[in-house]
Amino acid sequence: MSTESSYRTILRSSLITGGAQVVNVLNGIVKMKAAALLLGPTGVGLIGLYINVMQTAASVSVLGLSNVGTRQIALAQAESSPAALDKVRRAFFWLTIKARNEHQVVALAKIDVRQDLLRRGKAKRIPGL
Repeated sequence: MSTESSYRTILRSSLITGGAQVVNVLNGIVKMKAAALLLGPTGVGLIGLYINVMQTAASVSVLGLSNVGTRQIALAQAESSPAALDKVRRAFFWLTIKARNEHQVVALAKIDVRQDLLRRGKAKRIPGL
């Protein structure tokens, strides 16, 4: 592979990644503008608090799994043992599935609490629910 081709490949992949980031930022701006128009400043503040709580819960629930996963896969790759690499990959696959299921349980519990409060007529007094 020539140097020119290598630079072209790097530039193309960087443009794709950067373009995806621009689309994500624009999507976030549009969503927040819609929320601001529909909910007002208090609603936007509650959305910000909710997002922060969810990000904190997600960070705590995975317990640095991505960092540990990268290190363990690199160590297994360094051993040049296909069995060890397969074992590490399989373990992190199941840990990822388990973390996803725990996130779903938390989300379903929140929905259940909201429905319970709505049935009791208390959700009107609790902002953000």
